[in-house]
Amino acid sequence: MKKKLLIIGIDMRLAGTEKSLLTYLKRYDPDCYDITLLLAEKKGLLLSELPKYINVVEMPRPYGKIFLIDKNSAKSTLLKTVALRHPSTSAKLLAQHTKKKQIGKADTMELWCEFMKLMPPLDGYYDEAIAYWGEKTMFYMLEKVNAGKKVVRQHFSYTHTKYSEPLYYEAYKKCDCVEHVASSINDEFCTLFPDIANKAAFVPNEIFAEKIQELAEADIGFDDNFRGSRILTIARLCSQKGLFGAAQAIGKLSKCADVRWYIIGVGEEGENLRKFISYNSLEERIVLLGEKSNPYPYMKQCDIYFQPSRFEGMPLTVEEAKVLNKPIVACDYLSAAEQLEHYENSIICKKDDHDICDALLTLIKNTKVKNLV
Repeated sequence: MKKKLLIIGIDMRLAGTEKSLLTYLKRYDPDCYDITLLLAEKKGLLLSELPKYINVVEMPRPYGKIFLIDKNSAKSTLLKTVALRHPSTSAKLLAQHTKKKQIGKADTMELWCEFMKLMPPLDGYYDEAIAYWGEKTMFYMLEKVNAGKKVVRQHFSYTHTKYSEPLYYEAYKKCDCVEHVASSINDEFCTLFPDIANKAAFVPNEIFAEKIQELAEADIGFDDNFRGSRILTIARLCSQKGLFGAAQAIGKLSKCADVRWYIIGVGEEGENLRKFISYNSLEERIVLLGEKSNPYPYMKQCDIYFQPSRFEGMPLTVEEAKVLNKPIVACDYLSAAEQLEHYENSIICKKDDHDICDALLTLIKNTKVKNLV
């Protein structure tokens, strides 16, 4: 009899976590596993790339929308999806949150978890459940899913992030396994939480080099006839990715080099980033390309791949840039050294605009450099 496996996600937009799922699924033989992918919303460019044997289902509407909230939509989404259905409980939760906020102890994720508990439980039993998107999917798995084994996959580092807070620690304790995409993050977990270090496992993301090289030749890519140095970033437009500090660095860099920074991706900071670009008259230096179903021609054609993240796990785009032999500048997130230790034509820099500017300029002027940290 096949084992029943549940994987819990958000959606299948074109981003690193979602792309990594496509290769992660190959660990499970469909002859041995009956695999269900539960999504908050059944949408995204990568949905069509899922294997046909995957049973893709959606969380009960409209509750799945609370997994998609950001700082701009949180209030209206919670009101429409939860508060109107559970008015008395919601009023009580909001009152408690407001009281905490007044004494400086508000915890947004704690409040989110309380609202999430109002969702109906998932029907059925699973031999194993994997909260592949971490965080919210982990809390949902622990509260709403009946499974013999519960695994969370952690894509980000712990130090100086919310993932080391007590709310998360208590959740990790309830999981049977905490998978990490980088060995440095796995070690970090063991150091921070020695009493549950036995739950930690390093399970790296995999990429298919031949597929990336094939896709890089499949489309046109850049069509703006720019003759200077093209810098590319593929990322969600969110605060974690360090885009505003990087934009300041590009502004400085443009005063001494003919550069254009292209960003592929969408996210909650998109509008703010557009306003920043306009306010600083950087329209000719920073181009937001939106979401691309095939970003690899752009990656192949760029002069430098740039990863400005404030914190990360093991960003898939950096691995993909390595496949295409691109010079790389990465900010010093925890696993950057692990990713680029043996990769020439790469520089790891600090997360400030001066250091970013210097690193990019160094690679622009020097086509061949040893790894610099």
